[in-house]
Amino acid sequence: MIYASSSSYISSFQPETNFGNSKTISTGSSNIDCYKRNIYRTLIKFDISKIPFNFEKIFLYLYVEEVKYQCINNVISIYKNTENFDALTVTWNDAPNFIETQIEFKLDNSSLKKYNEFNITDLVIEWINSPDPNFGITIKGGESNNNLSSSTYSSIAKFSSVNGRNSPYISSIACSCVCPTGPTGSTGLTGATGATGPQGARGITGPTGVTGSQGNIGPQGAIGPTGSTEPISGYGFFANTSQFVNASVLGANITFPNVDVSTANININGTGDIITLTETGVYQVDYNLYLGTGVSLLTTIQLRLNGTVIPGSQSFISVGLSAESNIVGQAIFQANTGAQLTLFTTGILTLGLVNTNSAAITITKIV
Repeated sequence: MIYASSSSYISSFQPETNFGNSKTISTGSSNIDCYKRNIYRTLIKFDISKIPFNFEKIFLYLYVEEVKYQCINNVISIYKNTENFDALTVTWNDAPNFIETQIEFKLDNSSLKKYNEFNITDLVIEWINSPDPNFGITIKGGESNNNLSSSTYSSIAKFSSVNGRNSPYISSIACSCVCPTGPTGSTGLTGATGATGPQGARGITGPTGVTGSQGNIGPQGAIGPTGSTEPISGYGFFANTSQFVNASVLGANITFPNVDVSTANININGTGDIITLTETGVYQVDYNLYLGTGVSLLTTIQLRLNGTVIPGSQSFISVGLSAESNIVGQAIFQANTGAQLTLFTTGILTLGLVNTNSAAITITKIV
């Protein structure tokens, strides 16, 4: 199957207009009025170099989109072009000349909306055997002026073009005959020795040899320069220098209202119990609690980020303490801008005055 390489049509009523981008190609004629007639002709090209050499027959296939016949003059003829044309520029005024091929066919309503087959074997053989180039075909039909008295007379066939969904194409039937094998020819003379060919590709790598004995240890290299130390990009130290007592079993935030040494990106609120981290990053938190006497059973200390316990940051006190003691904790975590950090206690807790502070917390932005 070889699809048409290009197609167009021309109109005598529009002699300077090109229709190379049309989705249909027209053949035939229609009355403009009782004195004028518009004639349409279709032009198609095929690349015959793609036809197999062993063909027996060649057929042209045209998909018929529309047929208008108001008189019985529906013979359509195929002509061989003797001049070249460009489908995207050709008009009625510069259309190629052509000669007859004796290939004719008829269309009617039964031809609609399907491919119709036409034998063009003789034309293709003539193209192949001719020294002249293949300039394609012109299709004419229904151009006779038999009924000018009727302004509505028309005899038009429209085919799908190379721009349409059903492009024209040609197809071949291969010859089924088998030609006999000819006699073997005599052996020719031995040719001259050819030039030495290029060097071949490198061969594959051979197997790895046995590992040799270990050499002596070389001298120690020079000490490299000291690496740079990244500055801390944020810090905060907050402390409670008075006694803190939580008497609620529901728990409460431990407060740090008395000491505030911090950078602008780590802030504590007015009540001293919520620390806000204003920059996204990785933070390290260390806290110290100085416990007074009277701690109840099952008291829990938690670091919370946005109200959620930071994994691994909980401390549990499961026995009552009658003497003062110290609890420390640490956590490293990722926080987003605006995150809120609290140190939360559940159960009854008393933080007493030991070494000045009852509670202290340090936050360092490490990344």
